[in-house]
Amino acid sequence: MPCRRRLFSLLVAGMVAFTLIFLLLVQSQHQNKPLLQPQQPADFIPPTAGPVARIVHQSWCNANQIPTRFTVWRASWLSCFPAWHHWLWSDEDNLLLVRDKAPDFLDHYLRYTQSIQRADSVRYLYLYHYGGLYTDLDNECLQPFEHVLFSQAASQINKSIADYQSLSNCGVLLSSMRRSGRPGRRPYVENSLMFARRRGHPFWLTVLEAMAERARLVGVTVQETVDLTTGPQLLMYALERYGKARDTDAEHGQVCLFPADQFNPFSWDAGLGGEAGPCRDLNRMTDSELLACRARHRSAAFVLQFHAQSWGAGKI
Repeated sequence: MPCRRRLFSLLVAGMVAFTLIFLLLVQSQHQNKPLLQPQQPADFIPPTAGPVARIVHQSWCNANQIPTRFTVWRASWLSCFPAWHHWLWSDEDNLLLVRDKAPDFLDHYLRYTQSIQRADSVRYLYLYHYGGLYTDLDNECLQPFEHVLFSQAASQINKSIADYQSLSNCGVLLSSMRRSGRPGRRPYVENSLMFARRRGHPFWLTVLEAMAERARLVGVTVQETVDLTTGPQLLMYALERYGKARDTDAEHGQVCLFPADQFNPFSWDAGLGGEAGPCRDLNRMTDSELLACRARHRSAAFVLQFHAQSWGAGKI
């Protein structure tokens, strides 16, 4: 009888131990599950194969009510990239895209308190699912630069990008902006101009995962909240995180920065005195100042970003 009891006790202990191990494994798998699992396009093509995405993405709450200046700036992209597809997304389009392509993110998307957070977050989905070039409506294309994106030869245009021979080696390009002259300040990364050579680059999954993690963050100001959850600060956080995980990515192409001097020469952070000349942010320029600002940069830059901040303090 004692032997049977010991055997029974051992069996019970074994079953309990097995159950605990099983529960721990299930919990571990649940904890390691990505917070966001976007659906891949049904006709997905790996980033290193297939055609380059020639799409210009832009967005406005209502495609039929774009402010006059923004309409002029949008026309510049049609002129610079006449052979590309031009997609203008509305708020309704954006909601349908999130529902269809990233249903796990939909709850976060709907809970955002600022419309700019939704506009910020969905642009990363454009580039993951379709690839192409995203540009804010307050950016003006001064001269065509398709040849810069696709040239296989080293070019002077990339002289400020370390470790890359040409922009054609980059799977993703992000906007950058010159910072104030204090030592140790890194380039400021922006989400106002971004390029994905092909759809499906894994960097965008890192961005989407970071947004899901930071969805409930609240800053001291509305702008800080936006920056931390969906805007430039979020993008820089994701870039650092992605860089630690992937020092090199020959398969998908590196994540690079557009040189600020050629793609964002007017910086609101690097001193707005004589350096800025006639250029002013928040859409405060008169028509004559706007012409002078454009003339100042036309010969040396491809893109001029006006930093209108129509969602915040800027004028529309």
